[in-house]
Amino acid sequence: MRRLTFRLSHLLYCPDAWALENLAGQRGERVDTGGNTLADALALALESDRPEALAPAEPFGLVSRHRFENIFHRRRFESLLESVELLAQERKLLFVLHPPTARRLERLGLRARLAANPRIELHPRYGFFAFAALLRRADFVVTDGGGIQEEASYLGLPCLLLRAATERREGLGANVVLSSYDPGVIRDFARGFARWRRPAALPAASPSDVIVASLRAQLRS
Repeated sequence: MRRLTFRLSHLLYCPDAWALENLAGQRGERVDTGGNTLADALALALESDRPEALAPAEPFGLVSRHRFENIFHRRRFESLLESVELLAQERKLLFVLHPPTARRLERLGLRARLAANPRIELHPRYGFFAFAALLRRADFVVTDGGGIQEEASYLGLPCLLLRAATERREGLGANVVLSSYDPGVIRDFARGFARWRRPAALPAASPSDVIVASLRAQLRS
């Protein structure tokens, strides 16, 4: 679907030079926006910060898993739950349950195991603004989502990525650790996540403003 969309598009908005180069073979005008529009959404959410009551009083980490290759691969699913329990020894965890993840936990009889752990709180999926407020206050995030990886990179938040590979470059080698499902990498992150903290760095210019200016120029031409 993405390839079809590219072939039908006349304007191709890219978040950086690397993405720009990836589209070198595609027809249409390429525009470097200097960042993903997700950065604008995150900035807006942080400006309208949600109440402190959202976050636990004690230091905490966030966990979010929803990719099908993680939740429908039983051995991997159970192994990653063990990783969550290991991380809970270091920090209290808020485990955000996407509907497919919640259903899978119930079907495998694993939800009760997590719920019985006093260091793990299970929560339905938050709205974007509330989740952004939690990301700002968390000590780390554990996820398999590319969007959260990118949000963590903007915040400089230590992020353990539960994937074999990622198509995104944001944060890799800085605050984002790609686990590749390696237990040693996961243990190392659990015991020393603080060293992956980086200063927050949202794009200097608004990617949305770049897109609007480009569209206005096209309409005038």
